[in-house]
Amino acid sequence: DVLLLSQFIRSDGGMLPRRVTGLCLEEHKKVAVCVQMAHRAGLLPNHRPPLPEGHIPKKPKLNRYLTRWPVRSAKPIWKRGPKWCKKPFTVGHPLLKDNVKYTQKPLCLNH
Repeated sequence: DVLLLSQFIRSDGGMLPRRVTGLCLEEHKKVAVCVQMAHRAGLLPNHRPPLPEGHIPKKPKLNRYLTRWPVRSAKPIWKRGPKWCKKPFTVGHPLLKDNVKYTQKPLCLNH
């Protein structure tokens, strides 16, 4: 939830420290990963200064959540192989694998 994540972000876009939020180390890392994923997906406002006029960014703007971005990478995945033998790639983050599940369905982190 973006409103929940925005409580842990400073006005300049950085994370609030643990002593301010009162979270344990494990939960603080999980929140930091979720904030990073929300920034990548474009769900949180961008707190960086605006680019100069005429500058074209190298990264494409994707308005998709958890797609085309592998774990721990800044490069998008463009091709996964032919239609009949596509290679699955992991989405999400390894820290979030042990999160609470409310369904019987197993957690699938491949896309």
